Amino acid sequence: MSLFKLFKGTLKRNASGAIGKGSLPFDSHAKKGFIRTLIIIVIGILILSYFGFNIREIAESDTSRENFTYVQEIMVTFWERFLEKPVMFIWNQIIIDIIWDPLYKILSERSKV
Repeated sequence: MSLFKLFKGTLKRNASGAIGKGSLPFDSHAKKGFIRTLIIIVIGILILSYFGFNIREIAESDTSRENFTYVQEIMVTFWERFLEKPVMFIWNQIIIDIIWDPLYKILSERSKV
């Protein structure tokens, strides 16, 4: 199965009828968001450096490690108590059983043709 058939309803064509650059739904927007995020991170590091913050010292300090450990414990507890069962139910019963398995079966049958 070609990529064109898979995204047939979402592809954009230019005036000549050819599929143009950035026509796939995940093409241009994802790159812009990723590059924007990288630029924001670099600017943030530069601002911290300008004001004299040493990121390595902050990251390696005992206080930072204890804080990250504390946040990690809270997140794990929250996942185990509240999110794990509903998320795993949705993943196994809806995503896998209703969407993934039938889609995989259809694509497998079409690739044999």
